[in-house]
Amino acid sequence: MKAHEIMRRDLSSVEVDTPIAEVIHLMEQSGLASLPVVD
Repeated sequence: MKAHEIMRRDLSSVEVDTPIAEVIHLMEQSGLASLPVVD
């Protein structure tokens, strides 16, 4: 599985109005913060 696929899966569960800090926290919890950001 590629990084952008993981990102898409996890971020798809995040509400649109979720604060960016919360998004970052969720990413850290799921281990995505250590991956390069794929745009």
